[in-house]
Amino acid sequence: MENYFRDIVKGSVGLMAGMSITLKTMYGVLLKDEATTVQYPEESCDLDHTLGYVKALFSEDGYSNCTTCMGCVRACPPGCITLERGKHPDNPKKKIAITYSLDYAKCEFCNLCVEACNDDAIIMAPIHEFPFFDRSKMHVKMVSEMKKGDDLKELSDQEIKEMEAKMKRFF
Repeated sequence: MENYFRDIVKGSVGLMAGMSITLKTMYGVLLKDEATTVQYPEESCDLDHTLGYVKALFSEDGYSNCTTCMGCVRACPPGCITLERGKHPDNPKKKIAITYSLDYAKCEFCNLCVEACNDDAIIMAPIHEFPFFDRSKMHVKMVSEMKKGDDLKELSDQEIKEMEAKMKRFF
């Protein structure tokens, strides 16, 4: 019988603790205009600390920093990164990415590709709004034709199939 009343008191204390938090939040919203939600898109919140989309980085000579180690491709859980190796035009011993593309329809934005990259060739840019109105356009080229500034270009279906065929040997 003693345990019964002790359990009732413990349950009541827990209930009051939870209700006090609820009432504080309600009081703040109703009387002080301290809303806990953001009215998007009229208002925006600070998202600088969160991850955005994957962006390729380039060196001063205009070529991609990627050395085609395939670390990002292996680390990507959904397998949305495709990469094609090639020789650097100035130094034939050095390998660079001729094409580097990413399918944002599959991307989980988990940052594993960035962590796996030893050469700091890709980063997560803090841009969170990049709308696509057609799912087929979400497959974008990050590096194309080894030129700086060719970010976010569409790949044709044929180019996608060719790169996926070349990628199969790495898995």
